[in-house]
Amino acid sequence: MSTSTTSARIQFRDYRLTLIHIGWLVLVIAGLVLFMLRLPIIYEHRLTQADDLFADALVQLGLSAEFYASFFPTIQTFYIVIALIIALIIFWRRRDDWVALLVALLIVMLGVYDGSTALIAEGGGLRVTTLVLGTVSVAALLLLPYIFPDGRFYPRWTRRLLLFALPLLLLDSYLRSSGAFGSALGGVTTYPLAIIGLIGLLAQLQRYRRSMRPAERQQTKWVLYGMGLLIVPLMLLVIVDPLITPWLIDNPAWRVLYRFGFIVLLVYAPLTAFVIAVATAVLRSRLWDIDLAINRSLVLGGVALTLGAVFGAAVLALHALLGDTPAALALATVLAGALFNPVRKRVQHVVDRRFFGLRFDLNALRRAQRDSGTSQLGLLSGQTVGGYRLLDVIGKGGMGEIYRGYRDGQFAAIKLLPEALTDDAERRERFAREIESLAALDHPHIVRLLDAGEQEQMRYLAMEYVEGDDLARYLADHGRLPLPTIVRIVRDLAAALDYAHANGVIHRDIKPSNVMLRLNGQAQIETAVLMDFGLAKLTENTVTLTDTGAIGTIDYMAPEQIRSSGTVDQRADIYALGVLLYEMLTGQRPFKGNPGQVMFAHLNQPAPNPQHLAPDLPPMMAVVVLSALAKDPADRFATAGELANLIAPNTAASAAD
Repeated sequence: MSTSTTSARIQFRDYRLTLIHIGWLVLVIAGLVLFMLRLPIIYEHRLTQADDLFADALVQLGLSAEFYASFFPTIQTFYIVIALIIALIIFWRRRDDWVALLVALLIVMLGVYDGSTALIAEGGGLRVTTLVLGTVSVAALLLLPYIFPDGRFYPRWTRRLLLFALPLLLLDSYLRSSGAFGSALGGVTTYPLAIIGLIGLLAQLQRYRRSMRPAERQQTKWVLYGMGLLIVPLMLLVIVDPLITPWLIDNPAWRVLYRFGFIVLLVYAPLTAFVIAVATAVLRSRLWDIDLAINRSLVLGGVALTLGAVFGAAVLALHALLGDTPAALALATVLAGALFNPVRKRVQHVVDRRFFGLRFDLNALRRAQRDSGTSQLGLLSGQTVGGYRLLDVIGKGGMGEIYRGYRDGQFAAIKLLPEALTDDAERRERFAREIESLAALDHPHIVRLLDAGEQEQMRYLAMEYVEGDDLARYLADHGRLPLPTIVRIVRDLAAALDYAHANGVIHRDIKPSNVMLRLNGQAQIETAVLMDFGLAKLTENTVTLTDTGAIGTIDYMAPEQIRSSGTVDQRADIYALGVLLYEMLTGQRPFKGNPGQVMFAHLNQPAPNPQHLAPDLPPMMAVVVLSALAKDPADRFATAGELANLIAPNTAASAAD
């Protein structure tokens, strides 16, 4: 067989692909014809139901029997249109991938064939067509977990199950055609096929744990996420329906509305969500957003369950107390609304810390990324602190303001922790940590500590004043930097980091705004100086920072720093230096999006090859950057100097070219 394989995915390139396309189109067209033939039958069934069960209720609601009868096939048709559009997009964009074509076929068949025997009873060609499409649908559903996402069976022995499944599917079709499926004979095929499906799910789990690459894992997550969106509402329907049905029988108007609601909210909306999730997995368009989607869904589900339980308990208690149902409902609604934000924050904390194993929750992350400390700039200009006369503001952040100060003929950078922020234990700890870290370091590429103290309940820190610009502003003004400039900056930062690491200090907050560039008279970079050790970890100090104050900037944070701050070593700084190098080489950071998206990207998504953004980069330069950005610390450079030494020869080679 003539085939070609791209990224370990089976793809057909010869006439067999044409046959597969023709077969796919034939099955889809046959399914659509079958669906259209079923519509009048569905309409007549619902019309009879409306006349027999809901005639008075429909009059009470101001609705006609025809509206009731047409509502359900209209919803089904709406789903079919969405499913067909998605299937055709998959067919067009992934037409050389037979697994994608199988998924696209299944998406259509989920709406076309729902196990109904209405057309089987018609006999003739309709019976045969219905049975064939039903068999194809079940076969595709059973096959998919064994081969998704690359088209190969895993483990390989599972392909033998198809030899057992095929006769079962044929027997299943025979039982349906003979009308015996609803009898005890139906179990002859139902249970074995269910077991084969369960084995497929277990095989998919084993594949996920042992042999999938990162992108394939994300595809599987999307499929499982879609299954969850589909199964949970159906389970809710199975649980709630028997409980509420007796009351609905006595209230037919509510029963009509209930039928309208559950067919939309608990059947076709989840089915549509499942289809979209599966299509996302197959098209691989937003693969890396799945973790954030799962996170938000778990939080939303937890909030809904908690508030639902509170609402139900409040209604029962208030009804017993007041004896007035409308008042009980109103008060319970107010209570649930008042509890929404506290419950959401608590559920977010539990999901992030317990389920995802994060060091901080997304609430804390959002606060940390927008925290700017004080908003009153320059109020202290002209005053004297620690003998320094404060001049203009040269910086601002979560720790307060940085002023240019002057004392004894010397300029200095004065970082202040205002009295308003001294009550924050986290900020006090960070301020003390920075003083302790800088006091232990003396290096030409690390900002020097000149003085520190407290005046009128305001803590201050005096550092050497670096005449120049920080790297963040420099990148904003110049964009992508020339390779020689990048090498000079990385060389200086690597020397500073290796010195700090050798002296037991891990910076943990490497980013452009914490790098000062000393410029000469021609505005050219002379040296780079590392600043802001507020999040530094002293390896001999057992105290660790927690929560929002210790989060830092997520754009440059190593995966292990997101998981735990206690186990972080010097390789977290090397990861951040890799992000910084990526940004200088390409003009962009490797991961973009909101804080949650960036965080999960650091945890799961391999960094894009920088050559895709900067094709002129030497290949070895890209290898160095991607090595620094490895998810596993063991796969990164042991020291920053190793990274700097590798990029220098590549710069020389590029200049020679």
